Amino acid sequence: MRGVILLLCGWFAIAAIATEAAAQGGMMHKDGMGGMMQGGEAQLPELLPSQLPDPKSEGAELTVRYCAQCHNLPSPATHSAEEWREVLSRMDRYMSGHTRPHGMMIIHRPTSEEQEALLQYLQRNALRTFSGPSLPDPGSPGAARTKEVCSRCHALPDPSLHTAEEWPAVVERMRRNMKVMGKPVINDTERNEISDYLKRHARQGTE
Repeated sequence: MRGVILLLCGWFAIAAIATEAAAQGGMMHKDGMGGMMQGGEAQLPELLPSQLPDPKSEGAELTVRYCAQCHNLPSPATHSAEEWREVLSRMDRYMSGHTRPHGMMIIHRPTSEEQEALLQYLQRNALRTFSGPSLPDPGSPGAARTKEVCSRCHALPDPSLHTAEEWPAVVERMRRNMKVMGKPVINDTERNEISDYLKRHARQGTE
């Protein structure tokens, strides 16, 4: 009888620990690690491995293997090609200080060869930024709104990055991402103003 009581007490203790861990997001919950890694930066929007460009490539697999240890998968279009080198350098500095067990989590650091392959993949699929001296029709309200809103999170995108048919869905997705990342969310009027501006200067056709 005593053995049964002890066994039941053990099961209740395990259940209590499991409940507490679940309430706190688990001992290896990535939100906590992501907050420490990003130094308080906003959480990245959720991205599935299959949604990465060329998801079966070495670069995509390295992104999943290393980046997802601490936070949601980053879209390569989160940064420009120029920005990715500094971002990866910053992440490597963080990882080099946390390769030993961090609580219940061990952060694995990529080799120098893997770092270079990862950089090439992210730069190859990075945000294509506008390279001109100013956006098209720079004095228009649409250009001013696009510059003010888009630059909150990343470099200014090239309006020819998408077709007129594609831009509204892209802008709406960015609006959802702003909410996830804790950024000020644009209203419908602002969204339409940005979409209309980008549509006017969008890439022609499907090429």
